[in-house]
Amino acid sequence: MKDKKTGKILFTMDIDVNRPALSTKIYEIENIRFSGATITQMIADKLSVLSIDTVFRRIKDFIDLYYISQVFIFDPDEIRQVIENNRKTLNDFHGFVFRTEDLRNSGENSPSFMWEMKA
Repeated sequence: MKDKKTGKILFTMDIDVNRPALSTKIYEIENIRFSGATITQMIADKLSVLSIDTVFRRIKDFIDLYYISQVFIFDPDEIRQVIENNRKTLNDFHGFVFRTEDLRNSGENSPSFMWEMKA
């Protein structure tokens, strides 16, 4: 979405048309209404993905999760319940914690602070 006056991009949105989200909400922005995943569903999905050993595209998920956690209030127990209801699991985050070189190569525009963290 762009600012009408400046043309500056305010935000972008990923749209997944391959599978329905289990937990949805109706959003409205500038008189445009659409159905999308709830914040709790987004957090649950991203945590579940970050916790597996594969590191494909994980930096974007981490940054998304960090931003969401700074902007929205959420209940960790509710997130655990959504993960369980979706028949997903939280793994041990081994790939994210120990495969930093693979993570470094997974995103071209990864912020430098990501590589300053030590396991």
